[in-house]
Amino acid sequence: MVVVSQGVPVTDRGFQFGDGLFETLAVKQGMPRLWPAHRRRIEQGLRQLRLSLKQIDWPALEETMFAEAAAQGEGSLKLVVTAGDSARGYARTAGALRWVVIRGEVAARPAEWWRNGVQLHLCETRLGSNSALAGIKHLNRLEQVLARAEWNDQTIADGLMMDSHGHPVCCTMANLFVVNGNQVSTPGLATCGVRGVMRGQILMHAELLGMTATEEQIQLEQVITADEVFVTNSLIGLWPVCRIGDRPVSVGPVTQILLELVATDALVPG
Repeated sequence: MVVVSQGVPVTDRGFQFGDGLFETLAVKQGMPRLWPAHRRRIEQGLRQLRLSLKQIDWPALEETMFAEAAAQGEGSLKLVVTAGDSARGYARTAGALRWVVIRGEVAARPAEWWRNGVQLHLCETRLGSNSALAGIKHLNRLEQVLARAEWNDQTIADGLMMDSHGHPVCCTMANLFVVNGNQVSTPGLATCGVRGVMRGQILMHAELLGMTATEEQIQLEQVITADEVFVTNSLIGLWPVCRIGDRPVSVGPVTQILLELVATDALVPG
């Protein structure tokens, strides 16, 4: 892992309070994939955090990102944007935001996870509700950290997380989808969860295929009994799900079609 932009002092609000955002982008053929969508999510996140978009030197940020992607060839870039420095206390100052680009390799994962599906752990850790932070990829990820600590079985790819009412929301690092007939559904994220960039791509592709794409509240039993289940993020693209906890799940054709459509913009094995 290499930091390629700038250091972070101990006075940084991201370091002290988690006051900021981050994005993780796939790099393929020397290009950061889906950057316009990632930038839109950063901008939305800044608005929700009541930070000014004008406090970022966007040309310098993009020049650094694209130069590092070109040098890297294939892998990942993580962009962290914080509220910058401040004196002691929660009140912000009017200073510039800080951004850091981190270049990294992507952990090797079995190719059969894309072909045959992955196993998900059913997490005990719940996601708290906060509409002010819902949808954005803010720096406060302790719920996901605690959930990920629930298992150490390397055959389990991720964990399914629910909200305080027991409704499935997402995985620790991916969005959740269920398929029933001609309908592709993903949990609504009005109170918690991250509105993933690849999630948006899947909803778009499903509609272009003539399917019904919905965002709605989903019950756990609906996930277990769905025709197909899959999870998505910007690095993996899409993984079919073959098991949740001790319950088997079907892997079907809609998942495979959608995987082929997003593979170009993610790190999917050839």
